[in-house]
Amino acid sequence: MNIIVVDVAAEKTGALSVLTDFYNYVKENPMNGVEWFFFTSVVKLDEADGIHVIQEKRIKKSWIHRIVWEYSDFRKIVNSCDAHVILSLQNKSMPVKNVPQVVYFHNALHLLKRGTFNIFNKFERYYCIYCSLVTPITMRSLNQSDLIITQTNTIKSGLEKRIKNKKIICIPPAISTTPVVDRCRVKGFVYPCGPLVYKKHEIIIESLKKGKQYKGEIIFTFRESDNVYAERLASMSKGLSNVKFIGFQERGNLLDLFCDHGLIFASDIESFPVPFVEAMAYGAPIIARNMPYAREILADYSNVEFFNDSDDLSEILQKSENARRGEPYSINIESPWAKVVSSVIEISK
Repeated sequence: MNIIVVDVAAEKTGALSVLTDFYNYVKENPMNGVEWFFFTSVVKLDEADGIHVIQEKRIKKSWIHRIVWEYSDFRKIVNSCDAHVILSLQNKSMPVKNVPQVVYFHNALHLLKRGTFNIFNKFERYYCIYCSLVTPITMRSLNQSDLIITQTNTIKSGLEKRIKNKKIICIPPAISTTPVVDRCRVKGFVYPCGPLVYKKHEIIIESLKKGKQYKGEIIFTFRESDNVYAERLASMSKGLSNVKFIGFQERGNLLDLFCDHGLIFASDIESFPVPFVEAMAYGAPIIARNMPYAREILADYSNVEFFNDSDDLSEILQKSENARRGEPYSINIESPWAKVVSSVIEISK
């Protein structure tokens, strides 16, 4: 059996993690009679027994190059590989007929309501254009798929409202964590994400200017000069000595921060925020936006507070001056990729 895995979109952050995690699972769990063909662009993967890697670097030159590759070159590739099934890790199916397709969907931006972003707002313009142009294409492509896999039931429900008569299943990701038992007081809270407008960092900054100011550290994992939104946040936080911009952090460094910091999360929409699971394993206090994705993942965790706006957050932070780590909570989930592979093979039959 020949299985094509497509993720030419993967380059960094969550998309890259999905690709590398799945590749590592396939590499560590070879299957007799199954040949894997991984198609990437800038990401370099090593070939191994039963694993073939094809890098299509030219795709990143422009959207035109990618469109030509998807609608012309890729169709020829499918025939030459004698593909039995296609697994797309990039949220959309490929423009190919007569070959079963499975889509691993993990970009929650495509589920935002039209008009969420304002094209006249320079911080939101990119996302407005992206959601106006890319989301309709993505949704139409999903109608061509045979199976859609999501990471949470929240995303599954969102897709079911938009895509009718399609098989959609939820397979939560597994995050490797080691529970830490040490109920120390935390120094503050860290928000581990880049300066993206839908992450709503400004709610956190606004909350610090209300009432009795929270004195603990508030750590953002980007630099003040990373982009125009980061510059705006830096300007908003002037005079707040406890707000720190420490730049991008590798996973190991983030886990070290959870030894004496809690997690704060203000994002409008997410698929599956990995920091939730990591913070829970440390028993770290979590302050999360009152959103469906957060409610689902943190449902059984006791050391958590939810907020709706900056007023709520201000009150919670003031009560968190003496916040401590609590009982560690580890989500024990068997590798999701075994279920994904099983589902892919089942669709090909």
